[in-house]
Amino acid sequence: MNATLNSTATVTIISIWSKWEGLEGKLRGRDQNFTYDVEVPCEASPEATLENAFCLTNRDNRPNGNRCCSTTNGDIMVLDGQPYLVEGSGYSKLSPAQFEAVQALTSRDTSFGLDFIIKHNNVPNA
Repeated sequence: MNATLNSTATVTIISIWSKWEGLEGKLRGRDQNFTYDVEVPCEASPEATLENAFCLTNRDNRPNGNRCCSTTNGDIMVLDGQPYLVEGSGYSKLSPAQFEAVQALTSRDTSFGLDFIIKHNNVPNA
């Protein structure tokens, strides 16, 4: 990570779920993902910094309120230019080819994790 401890990092959230669900669970039919940045405290590992962003975007007073869903499985977080897929437990690094391919999928495809995406959606293994 480029930042030092006790500083902040910008994490870009690419909410794939927000493409499909809107306020009160109504379908939006968006053709693009909702993308926004959050500033969070840096930690010693990228995973811990990503966890700070995950927690920030999963509380009642989260950034952007109800304009997008809270961050969940299948969404993408980008830290220092490296994209990660939000998994059920932790975060998987995405290669540039995977990053491009996953952004085109829906939350129905991405929420089961990277192994499932690779196996069932013609996404590169690396």
